[in-house]
Amino acid sequence: MTTDSHISEREREILRLIATGATNQRIAHELNISINTVKVHIRNIFGKIGVTCRAEAVMYAVRTGLVQADELAGSTFDQSAPGAPMGVVEDKGTPASTETAVAPPQRVEETDDEVSDELAQPPVRTASEGTGAGRREANNHDRTAAMPPLPRTHPARLIPRGRTLLGLGALLGIVGVLLAAVSSLVNVPGPTPSPIAKASAEGGGRWRELAPLPEPRAGFAFASYAYEGKQYLYVIGGASGAAPSNQVLRYDPSADLWVPMSAKPTTVTDVRAAIVGGRIYVPGGRLESGAISGLFEVYDPRRDRWATLAPLPAPRSGYAIAAVEGKLYLLGGWDGRTYRSEVWQYNPDDDTWRPRTPMPTARAFAAVAVLDQQAYVVGGENSAGKLSVTERYSPAVEGSAEPWSTKAPTSVPVGHSDATVAGSLLMLIGADSATGRLLVYNPQIDSWDSSQIPFPPLRDARVQSIGGRLYIAGGMGESGASARVFEYRALSSVFLPVIP
Repeated sequence: MTTDSHISEREREILRLIATGATNQRIAHELNISINTVKVHIRNIFGKIGVTCRAEAVMYAVRTGLVQADELAGSTFDQSAPGAPMGVVEDKGTPASTETAVAPPQRVEETDDEVSDELAQPPVRTASEGTGAGRREANNHDRTAAMPPLPRTHPARLIPRGRTLLGLGALLGIVGVLLAAVSSLVNVPGPTPSPIAKASAEGGGRWRELAPLPEPRAGFAFASYAYEGKQYLYVIGGASGAAPSNQVLRYDPSADLWVPMSAKPTTVTDVRAAIVGGRIYVPGGRLESGAISGLFEVYDPRRDRWATLAPLPAPRSGYAIAAVEGKLYLLGGWDGRTYRSEVWQYNPDDDTWRPRTPMPTARAFAAVAVLDQQAYVVGGENSAGKLSVTERYSPAVEGSAEPWSTKAPTSVPVGHSDATVAGSLLMLIGADSATGRLLVYNPQIDSWDSSQIPFPPLRDARVQSIGGRLYIAGGMGESGASARVFEYRALSSVFLPVIP
C-alpha cells in the first residue's frame, strides 16, 4: 500500500485501472463518473506523485504495492498479450484523446489531439474583468494576466499512435531496481541538510530545523506541489505583523532553499490554499485595509502566473478549504462581523460556485484535512471561544443523506491551527495556552493522540506533508511572527511498526 499521504482511495482506484491499460472511457465506465472527472483525477495524481506519463504512474503503482504483477496480465503492459509483437503491444482502437504510454527512459510527447487528456483548462478572468467583489483594485491591474494555455507538449520524442509499452519483463526489471533502492524505507535519508539545518535534540533526531523563511510570516496559504520530478512547497501571502503580504515563496526541500516567485495580485492574510489540476487556488482573505476580500485567485506553478476566477459568493477569511474529487470546498470562516457555517463548492471546469449543506458548528480558523474523500474539520473558534469539536464532511452523499457527522473531539481546544495527512492519519499542529502540540487522529478508531513538539506554541503556523515528512513553517508566537521552518519524520516514527 502506498505511503504517499496525498493519494486518496479514489485516486488509488484510478491508478490501478491505469496500470491495467484502461482508457479514460473505460475508467469512467468502471467508476460511474464522467470522463472530465477522470481527467481531473489523472491531472491530480500525476501532480501528487511527480510523474509526467502513464508509464511512470504504473511504475509508481507497482513500486508502492497498489498493483501486483499478475494484475497486469492481458493489459497493454503485458508482453504476452495475444497478437502483440515481441516487446510491443498493439493498442487497437485507442481514442486519440487517450495518452500513449511508453516504458522508461522514454517519455511521451502529446499531440494536439491528445493534450486534452490531462491538461484541460478551467475558465479564468483577467484583471479587467469581474464585478463587485470580483474586481481588482486599480494598483493590482498591472500584476495580473489571463492564465495562458499550458504547454501542449512534454519534452520528449513523439511516439506513434498504436504503440505503447515495452514488455512486462523490462518494466519489472526497472521496478526491481527501484524496489532495491527503497527496500529500507525507514532508514532512507532525507534531503541533504544545508549548514543551517540541524538535528533537534528532542524527538530522537526526528526533528530538523531547516532554512528559515526570508522574513517572519503567519496566516499564509501553504501548498505542496510536484513537477519535473521534484516536490516543492509554496508560501503565499500572510503577515509578519498587522500588515499582510503578497509575496510568493517556493521552497525546495532537496536544496533547503527558498526562492521568490511572482507576487500574488492581491495582498492578503488569513488565507488557505488547495490544489486541483496542478493549480493552487487561494480564495478571499483579509486585505491591507482590514476589510474581508471576496476575490478568488489561482496560481499556475509551472508557468509562475496568476489569474482571477469567479468571486466568492460572499467575502471570507479564516476559512477551511479542501479539495475532494476534483472540486474545492470552502467551509465556514469569518466575514468581518460573524463566524460562518456555510459550505460552498467550486467547480474548476466551469468556474462556478454552489451552496452545499452548512457545517453543524459555525466557526473560523479551523483546520481541515481530507482522508478517503472526506473532509475532517477540526477545532477553530467562534463566539464561545476555541473549539475542540471535530466534524466530518462527506460530499459524495450530498442530496441523498446527511453529509455531516460528529467525530471524537480533540483533547484540548485548538484554534488557528493547521492539519495535513500522513499515511492514513490526520496530523494537526495546534497551540493551546501551555505548549505546542502535534495531535494525531486515527479515523479507523475515531481517536486522538498527542505529543509535544520541540518549539514554542505558534498561532497560524502552517503544515504540509511530503512522503511521510511534515514541514511546519511560520506562525505567530508571544514574541511576534516566526520565520522558523521544521521538518518532522512522521513516517518512520509514527506509522511503521518497530521490528526487533
